[in-house]
Amino acid sequence: GVADLHLELGPKRLEVFSEMLPGLKRFLFLYHATDPYAVAEVQTLHDAARRLGLVLVARAVHTQEKAQATLNAVPQEEVGGVLAPRSSALNVPGLILEATARLRLPAMFEAAFWVERGALASYGPDLYASGRMAARLVDKIIQGANAADLPVEVNPQIEFVINLQVMHALGLTLTPAVGYRANRVIK
Repeated sequence: GVADLHLELGPKRLEVFSEMLPGLKRFLFLYHATDPYAVAEVQTLHDAARRLGLVLVARAVHTQEKAQATLNAVPQEEVGGVLAPRSSALNVPGLILEATARLRLPAMFEAAFWVERGALASYGPDLYASGRMAARLVDKIIQGANAADLPVEVNPQIEFVINLQVMHALGLTLTPAVGYRANRVIK
């Protein structure tokens, strides 16, 4: 298999997000309450937020309707941005994308897929590279390799992607320090 280190990259994702938004004090993390991976992500982000001097506003939801209602009820003065979960359970990332566009809130996702569709930014593994790595492993298995003998590989290609149109629409400025770190800027 191919590991994407999403959980391990969470603190760095939050750090990059806070560098993009120098005034960020509080951020929302909406997640599916019964998803064990998302629950682990909350703890990782809570620790990272404390180290960065930020406040995590974690909201667990059990239904898509509750996720939508939670996003609709978030006062903009309560949070300065939204960090999207990796898990697509209940379509939480999709709901976050729609809500942050409507509410004019910055959002950070884990994959460029979301930035290409209107999110502000992402920081995470290059999913195309992960796919190529997985295809290579499948090919080895098709050629007769025993899957149990193949090591798990880590995708080393981490990308930081920014949507400049969204940044300008939110009234944000791309600082040189942040811009230089970006692997890709969508104009």
